[in-house]
Amino acid sequence: RAKAEKASKKVEGGFAELRSQRTEPKSGDQQRPDALFDTLDALDEACLSARALQPEFADGLDRVVRRLERVALRQEFVRIRPHGQSPDGRLFKVIGSVSAIDVPEGLVARVVRAAITARDGTTVREGEVLTSHKE
Repeated sequence: RAKAEKASKKVEGGFAELRSQRTEPKSGDQQRPDALFDTLDALDEACLSARALQPEFADGLDRVVRRLERVALRQEFVRIRPHGQSPDGRLFKVIGSVSAIDVPEGLVARVVRAAITARDGTTVREGEVLTSHKE
């Protein structure tokens, strides 16, 4: 019986050690909140869709998105959305083009998926954009 109790204590001690290793983040580790990145992209899309019919709602939604970026990304990640700029091939893949009167040809007319970088500039996630073309 004493051997069984001693073995049980060793096993439980081993589980406790594993649990502590699994739940305590190591210093310097950056957790990628991919679901949050995708959610912010969806909110950007909703804002774009609402802009024509409900501009006040779109402005409010845009403020919510920016606040979420500041709070939820904890200054660790930067979302890049280069609307009206040349697409940077290091950060973005051009996945197509759209007719956009207000954006010069060849510049980003729509950000489908924001690029994400770490604060040091390292690319965390490649973005996707549509460039403008004239009819």
